[in-house]
Amino acid sequence: MNSDTRQDEAPDGGADGVYDTWSSRYGVDDPRASGYVSPFWFRQERRLILDLVGPRPGRVLDVACGFGLVTLPLAARAFEVFGVDYNALACRGAARNGLRAVRGNAFALPFPDDTFETITCIEFLQQCEREQVAALLGELARIAAPGGRLILVWRNHRAPLHRLALRISDALGRPRVPLNEHPFENVAAMAQRAGLGIEKAGAIFPPFRQLFEDRRGVAAGVLGTGFLVVLRKAGEIP
Repeated sequence: MNSDTRQDEAPDGGADGVYDTWSSRYGVDDPRASGYVSPFWFRQERRLILDLVGPRPGRVLDVACGFGLVTLPLAARAFEVFGVDYNALACRGAARNGLRAVRGNAFALPFPDDTFETITCIEFLQQCEREQVAALLGELARIAAPGGRLILVWRNHRAPLHRLALRISDALGRPRVPLNEHPFENVAAMAQRAGLGIEKAGAIFPPFRQLFEDRRGVAAGVLGTGFLVVLRKAGEIP
């Protein structure tokens, strides 16, 4: 969900209003309130993401956490899980779902340096302008613990299935969140400039829990509705 799409202001570009509408329709425990096309799609994407979190418990931060549905299962695995979102409704909904969430700006996160062993940022980059993505990655690098892992997922606007889904959504009159295109290569370059190394990357097709590491392959071109990258901060986790 939206976590402030401007670096120094609160305006949301229309995203928060859309999410508020969806949450009124579906409730805070339904992933469709966070923009997913179906609960099944969400569950498969979440399993793909959580499989990438290391087995050793630590502190986890979900940036632009929405209602907290992505990372909440980690609490059952003895992780300390926190969320941050600019949308006050999202923070209340996340708390209702059992996540410790605070309201905050993703471009000036209210946490000390070197705090979290794992950071997730799921389906938020497409709400950011290019310069905001660079600022966001700098903040994530700052608060990540040495050796910490960052997991980012965002949409591939060039994917045929993604374009089809948008057309269907428009035909049904479903409100749309403002979206920006961020090619994988651009995000990877900004991450490296922020001092983050790339550990794993590819295009994803959540229904099959599939990660296509060959992003230029035919399968990725047809089915890759989003991008996933696992980044690591230099150093070692104690």
